[in-house]
Formats: sequence, structure tokens, C-alpha cells
Amino acid sequence: MVTNFIFFLCVLFCAAAGERASGAEDWKEHANSGRRRRRSLSQYKASPSWEHKSFDEQWHEFQNSVPIERLQGQPGDLPNGFSGGASCAPWIWGPEDGENLLILVHGYLACPGRWGVVVEELLKRDVVCGRESDGPQRPCGRYRIMGVTLPGHGYKWEERPAIVTQNSGSAQVERRDNITDMPFDKDAWLVFNEALGVMATQFKKEHPTGVIAIAGHSIGGLMALDVVLKRPTLFDRALIMNPEIGPPSPLLYPAEALLKHARLSNDMLGEACEPERGGALYPGGYCQFKFGNIGSVWSLAKHLYCKEWGISRCILAGWHFNARKYDTARRNMTTLKSIQMVATEGDTAVEQKRILKFMGALQTVRPVGHPNTGICMWPAVMTHSYLIPSFAKEGHPGGPQWWKDYAMEALMRYLTHGKTIDIVERIGLPGMEGGREDFCMPTTSAGVVGAKLAVLPAVQNKHSYSLTGPAGQTLAAMVLFQGFARKETENVHAMNNRMVELLQVDGQYVIVTRLARDAGLRDMFIVHAAARQQNCLKVDLAKLDPQANLLADLRAGREDTPQTLMFCARRLAEAYCSRAHCGHY
Repeated sequence: MVTNFIFFLCVLFCAAAGERASGAEDWKEHANSGRRRRRSLSQYKASPSWEHKSFDEQWHEFQNSVPIERLQGQPGDLPNGFSGGASCAPWIWGPEDGENLLILVHGYLACPGRWGVVVEELLKRDVVCGRESDGPQRPCGRYRIMGVTLPGHGYKWEERPAIVTQNSGSAQVERRDNITDMPFDKDAWLVFNEALGVMATQFKKEHPTGVIAIAGHSIGGLMALDVVLKRPTLFDRALIMNPEIGPPSPLLYPAEALLKHARLSNDMLGEACEPERGGALYPGGYCQFKFGNIGSVWSLAKHLYCKEWGISRCILAGWHFNARKYDTARRNMTTLKSIQMVATEGDTAVEQKRILKFMGALQTVRPVGHPNTGICMWPAVMTHSYLIPSFAKEGHPGGPQWWKDYAMEALMRYLTHGKTIDIVERIGLPGMEGGREDFCMPTTSAGVVGAKLAVLPAVQNKHSYSLTGPAGQTLAAMVLFQGFARKETENVHAMNNRMVELLQVDGQYVIVTRLARDAGLRDMFIVHAAARQQNCLKVDLAKLDPQANLLADLRAGREDTPQTLMFCARRLAEAYCSRAHCGHY
């Protein structure tokens, strides 16, 4: 980690030196302080006249804030990895008379085209209004889908003969991104967020019975979170994915202040951006940026997580506790109509501690069992970016996309029906705040294996949860008992207290033991027979393989190596004997 960080700093200083040597005209461009101030503003903003304009009028002004001919690609194209190309103009897809609005906010250096495969799927599906927790839902048409372009993003790049080259057809060219209007401080992002909130408010006035939803990824997820927390009762659904971009070390904050105009690239930092955008199916975006541009994103994250929401203590951001903002943020979290947050395990593009702390704060004010709150993790194999066109054909950096259909369906159900994503795998981590990681899907293509079984009641349901098999099939696991019980082996009469769970899966009974409620799985058994004596159960059982897929292991029967154990807890005995045959001894 230290070696990588030192290498990263060396890259930055080399980039700065190279910029001084080869980009004198660019440095001249930034010498004027007035120019820098203008670049801090967002081209996309709510004008004072919007108060008297319809949603369509507001959108027309917003969409044309940057002339469309300056932007990459064909307006309205939907790249899917097999057809279409760059798509960087702000656009609305779906029926012009639609009653429902979905705002999509892309991530840093990307374009609305990154949503191509998601929009294609959404255009096939009807929206259901209302929430299951409030009573019957009703069909209400389809979404108008608003794909917005972040400030300064998506401009056409220049191509010229290169000294350092990339292949583009048969020509050797250097591409230089037009990042002139990329933000240099957090204000541009906040102005942009306000414009989204104003348009959503106007749409709701004109369509009071429709669904208003927002979805954002990466820095777009953080911006979407800011929008909904400022208007918590406006949005019916908020899908927040991997909401941040953060530096690998806090020491990069002062480095950014010194090297604002150093020109960097994704390829320099390990992202294969240049070769990718040489292809005809590239969905649009930038490969290059300045240190000050990414610094503005870091500044936004510090401002929101630390100063506005009181989630983290960012000492370098001049943090001090603000009781009013802290209370306002938690009150607004409480009044959100519905929210689904997802983050990828081990995501190196974000400062994940902040995301996990926000999830923890959200769970504090919207406790376990809240019907309109979903909080979970994607497996590490999905990486930071997923369900984007450029990976559909060329392949995902995490390898085979066995998770793709599962993730797409989960997101579609939330956006169209408001159904939060079920937790299917829960891993006990006693050393971690919260004691576990909750996954929205299996962490391997083989499905949920026993050692990672979600035996604790899922966040959305205290009484059952889903198990996933190798072919993606699911079964409900009913939680019949959870609590401490004394455990005794047949030959050793010492009694040990264990956290015990009794499950019913596919007509069979399973007993799981742990050292503590959120601890990792210790043992897992399939029950063959049981006899009761007062508050104790004497159980004939066989141990399940914790590394095998649970459903496959259960169906195999596990008749080998039977053993007998005693579990003493009145409610456990009652739970089993009220459903299955119990002998007496």
C-alpha cells in the first residue's frame, strides 16, 4: 500500500513537470484568476426565471445550457456494447406524456451513455405507484427517464498526430480532452444538484400522482443523495450506488492544493481508458482531467459527509460539530419515503469508510425491519463500475459477468416497483462495526455457500430470507428460532452457551451455531430426528459442509457421519416440536 502510494505521488509530480514542459498554452489559459472563477460555476443551473416556467421549459433551458453540437456522440443514443456509440448530451427517454420521472446521475468523467443498458431495460417496463407497506399498489405507466450530464463533462476531444500514440483505426493520434469547464471547487456540483431538485419539484407539481425517482452512481450517487436529503418527501424512490470518489490517502488533499493544474489521465492511474475509447462502441466521457478537477469532487464529498451530514470528522476540511445540521440530516433520513443503498465490497475508487458510516447512521434512524430501506453490498467481483455498455461486449475487469442478470433484475424491481433488494448472504465479521457484511447477491457464481449463509434474519424481514443455488434458483429460509441455547455433546457433558438458529429450508430443518449473534458461522447441521425432555432437545443430526452450496448440500441428504447433540432452550424445543415429530426420552 505504501509503495503504491509513493508511486502515485511520483506519478503526480511527473505529470506536473510534464505539464509545465509540454502544455505551456494550457498553463497560460489558467493564469487568469477571473477565468478560474468562471470555471467554478456550473453551466447547468436553475435560473431565477424557472419559478414561472413549466417542467418542459426548465428542461429545455437546462438541456441547452451547453450547445449539443459541442458534446460527444449522437443525442439520445443508447449504447449497449453492441450498437450505438458515445452519448453525452442531456436527454429524456420515454413517453412525452409520462406521469413518472426518473433522474439518472452518472459518475466522474462519464456521460449519460453509461446508463445505456439500464435505460433500454427500463423502457420495456411499467412502473407501479405506491409502496407495499402502505397497501395495494397500482400500475401507472412508464418513466420519463432524464439522463443528465455533469458540469464540464462530455465535450468533444481534439485529435492530432501524437508523439505518444494510441491506435485509432489506421491513424496514430493523440486525443486531448476539452476539460476547460470542468469544476475546480465544490460549488459547481452543489449548484447542479439544486437545479435537479428544482426540476423534480416542478414535475411533481404537474404530475402529483406519479412516481418521482432518482438514481446515481459514484460521485453521481453522492450528488443524488444530496438532492434527496434536501427534499426528503419529494422522491418516492432513491437508488444510491457507490456514492463517492475518494483519494487513497488523506495526504493527497494538500498535494492537490499544490498541483491543481497537473494534467492526469485514467491510464496513468491504472484505468484502460484510452484504448477503450478508440473503439466505435465507447459510450462517451473523458480520459484526462486535472488534479484540481478531482480535488473538487473530493471537496464535495468532505463537505457533504463531514459538514452537512456529520458522518465523518474530516480534520483537513476544517471540521467542527454542527448540532443543527446533524439533527437536520437525521430528521431528513427519517422522513425519506424509500431508499436503496448499495456499495461494492473492497471498492478502491471510494473512501468506503464514509459510505459504511452513512449506512450505519441510516440504519440507526430507520431500524431493522423498516419496509422502505435497503442497505447492502455487491460482491467485490463487480468492481466500482457495473452494468455499463463498454463492459457488455468487451468484458468486465472483474472477469465473467455471472452477476449481471441478477444485479439488473434487483435494480429494476426497486426502480419500477419500489421493492428493496433482499439480502441473500450475510457474513459475520465480529471485528467490523455492525458485526457483518450484508450482500444483495451471492459473492460467488456458485451461489451462497454454507460458511457465508445469511442465517440471521434479513434487514427487510425478521422471519425469513432468500437462499440462492448454483443455477440462480432461490428458496425461502424460515427463521423458527434465534437465541442462546446450552449445547452438550453425547460423550462430553460440559454445556456451552451458543447462539443457535433453527431454520426450515425446503422442508428440512437446519441448526446453525455461532459464538455470538453477529459472529461468523461455527457449525451447521441438518436434523434427522429429535426427542424432547422438558426444555431440551436431543437431536440426531449430520454436519453440513460449510464450503459447499447449502441448497445442494441439503438435497444430498447428508446421511453420513451422524452424531447426537443436546440443545437446551425452551423456545427452541417448542419451535421444533410444534412443527416436526418429537419423540420423548
